[in-house]
Amino acid sequence: MDAGNLQLAASDLSRIVSDYGGTPAGQEAAILLARVQLQMGQPEVAVAQLREFLNRAPADQFLAQAHGLLGTGLEELAQFGDAAGEFAQAADASAYELIKAELLLDAGRAATLARDAALAERMYQRVIAEITEDPGSVAEAEIRLAELRRES
Repeated sequence: MDAGNLQLAASDLSRIVSDYGGTPAGQEAAILLARVQLQMGQPEVAVAQLREFLNRAPADQFLAQAHGLLGTGLEELAQFGDAAGEFAQAADASAYELIKAELLLDAGRAATLARDAALAERMYQRVIAEITEDPGSVAEAEIRLAELRRES
């Protein structure tokens, strides 16, 4: 991956996922594989692989990354409503406030693109209410919320 050979990386990661998918290393490989697939411009493949990964009930430590990447893949496929839901699930699974803030903002953006103003508003309100360590994210949420209210 670091050398830029994404095809080889995808092949090696697929083999690790296939052989060791139930182990922490195999689950981490599945996350990396999805990243590579997205970098290769294969969101359909990444989405399918991530859905399968999540159906196998991975360890909690991988849920935020998996849902976040799934949101990204769905957003690339213009499935904005589904993407917003995945970003929100990723935020709920994240143990880190700064990452949670970013994911909630992503959920708000995707909900806005899906023309679901109510969901977007809820996501931005969550940033304002729940995020204490990142004033920049709170400010962005307040701006996006004001824009939503002005448009409605």
